[in-house]
Amino acid sequence: MLIWVASYPRSGNRLFRTALETGWGFPGPSVFDAAERERAAGARRLPDPANDPQIGEFRVASGPHFLKTHLLSHAVTHDPAVVLVRDGRDSAISYAHFMQQRPGLGRGRSFEDLLMSVIETPNASFGDWSASVEAWIDREATTAVVRFEDLRLDPQGVARDALSGIGVEVGQPRDRMQTLEEMRAADPTVVRRGRIGDWREEMPERAIERFAELHGEVLVRLAYESSPDPSEWARSLEAEG
Repeated sequence: MLIWVASYPRSGNRLFRTALETGWGFPGPSVFDAAERERAAGARRLPDPANDPQIGEFRVASGPHFLKTHLLSHAVTHDPAVVLVRDGRDSAISYAHFMQQRPGLGRGRSFEDLLMSVIETPNASFGDWSASVEAWIDREATTAVVRFEDLRLDPQGVARDALSGIGVEVGQPRDRMQTLEEMRAADPTVVRRGRIGDWREEMPERAIERFAELHGEVLVRLAYESSPDPSEWARSLEAEG
């Protein structure tokens, strides 16, 4: 049985899959793995992640098989899914940093330029933050929604509950997993701080205004804000306390 581990980029997908692997021995491959290997080797033409051969193999295999995706084309399938959601402002900040660290993605652009691009320009394969979130949480197939903020506090416990929500019972985890800080120390180019509310410190005013314009309604839908009006958003941790 294929189970998608789906998200917009930088929303906790790796953390969830690490919880699965350390807790119950489930490997967490990605539909993007082959393309990443080819890119690293300098290939001009990359494999299409929408046609990853593991998709068909996992569908007919016994037992649960988890596969990471960001693709909107996979959201309309009938396969069960665990969907990771995160405050889109934090996802955008993290995604812009991720791109800046990779010359092939960032292309020497400034952090603010990359951030505005993430906010304003939908990716051809997985859309923008709002489109991605709504495509996955509104799907008709069996779906468990996991908030990054909860996952951050108890990765294995939240992963176990999410699997139970889609009918997969796994029992108690067998091994302790690394903390997010330990994961970051092992691979800082992929794993960032995972901080909640980073946008308050790093998002320029024009980016906040643009995010509100394009994605404010979905922030409200997910209860990250009570209003899409950015003048009503707390801009500091002190303001929230």
